[in-house]
Amino acid sequence: MSGLPRGWIDSTLGQLFTITLGQSPPSSTYNNDGIGLPFFQGKAEFGELYPSVRKWCSEPKKIAEKDAVLISVRAPVGPTNLAPENCCIGRGLAAINPVEGQNPRFILYQLRLIEPKLNDKGTGTTFRAITGAELKKIPFLLPLPPEQKRIVAKIEELFTKLDAGVKALQKAKALLKQYRQSVLKAAVEGRLTEEWRKEHAGEIEPASVFLERIQAERKQRLGSKYKTPKPVDTSNLPELPDGWVWATIDHISNKITDGEHLRPKMVQEGIAFVSAKDVRNHGVVFEETLFVSEEDAIKFRQRCNPETNDVLIVSRGATVGRSCIVNTDRVFCLLGSVILIKPHSDIVPEYLSIAIKSPSIQKELIELSGSTAQQAIYIRDIRNQLVPIPLCAEQEIIAQEVARLTSIIDESEQTIDAELKRSQSLRQSILKRAFEGKLVPQDPADEPASVLLERIKKEKRNGQ
Repeated sequence: MSGLPRGWIDSTLGQLFTITLGQSPPSSTYNNDGIGLPFFQGKAEFGELYPSVRKWCSEPKKIAEKDAVLISVRAPVGPTNLAPENCCIGRGLAAINPVEGQNPRFILYQLRLIEPKLNDKGTGTTFRAITGAELKKIPFLLPLPPEQKRIVAKIEELFTKLDAGVKALQKAKALLKQYRQSVLKAAVEGRLTEEWRKEHAGEIEPASVFLERIQAERKQRLGSKYKTPKPVDTSNLPELPDGWVWATIDHISNKITDGEHLRPKMVQEGIAFVSAKDVRNHGVVFEETLFVSEEDAIKFRQRCNPETNDVLIVSRGATVGRSCIVNTDRVFCLLGSVILIKPHSDIVPEYLSIAIKSPSIQKELIELSGSTAQQAIYIRDIRNQLVPIPLCAEQEIIAQEVARLTSIIDESEQTIDAELKRSQSLRQSILKRAFEGKLVPQDPADEPASVLLERIKKEKRNGQ
């Protein structure tokens, strides 16, 4: 290998180490009582350096010795950990056992550098796996143990500093998430617009006035079908700012409906069919879109026709309660896992979406959905959901202020994500320099690794 550091050798895993391929023992020998050896089956048990013990085996077939490098050899190929003690390994793992005083972490870190290449070595249609023969052919660079020790010490010194930076970034990201919730809470409690209300005291129409107007319009439109809304019981509700009122979503909406519950015939091209996974906090996405024919779309949209500035709420599944505004003029249909709200013209759609996203209402919707795998909220739940309604003009001010603060939060999160991604690149850069022999100075007194290789060969012959 050109550019090989002085005294290093370019060899393979099979030439340098003894490799033990895992073998799963009978399930009757597994236990959770600590009887026998810890039993590791694959990557699912791996941690940062050591795996977590979840079960034990009383009659192990294959044993990895303490400090052996455990490598996942199937689904996925390449992740590594260290054996914390003698342990049983199943067929999802292999153990690479150091010989002649070699540093286990040196082996671990070099394998982590080439992990993507290891995964490429895997074969198989159902899941990727690597054979023992292929594993033994993996190239490996070897200096003497003293240099291995110096390299590992420097890697871990730099990784410790990186980890501290990553921890600080993750903490900042968690604080931003809390701040986002605080902004939404302050918005629906009127705290974002306290000064605005003071400046416009007596100038703005109270929310109760335009709510009465909404109901008068509805009564005129529906005639004998109109039902007078029940008075809102505010005895257990938080106090609102002057001019604000509590109202149900039904009181402030022209239409509340949901999408198609019977999945229609899908086609390769046509009209998009949006489901819960397409509803994101920032709007509707069309990443893995299903399509229906234009003929079917016309039928579906007669009942539920999403349009720009409508509000969507996920009504079932893991993201139940998630809300957004329709931010596209693209024609699409809805599946039944999404509820659509068409707010009255006196209600700012952005404000309604903010209210639905606020912590208190999200909590109520999640509680209504239940805790089972089939958790769901229904149209009646949305109709009856109470929201605080500000003065008509104030809704727009709140929406603008939340948008401004949210933009700052989004930008900060993007910066943090970029730094987290950069830290991962720095980690790989550190490993790359380490195994190019550029991370620590060499000691001229170290003997060539070729001498070590001869001792390894002798030890392996004696062990056979």
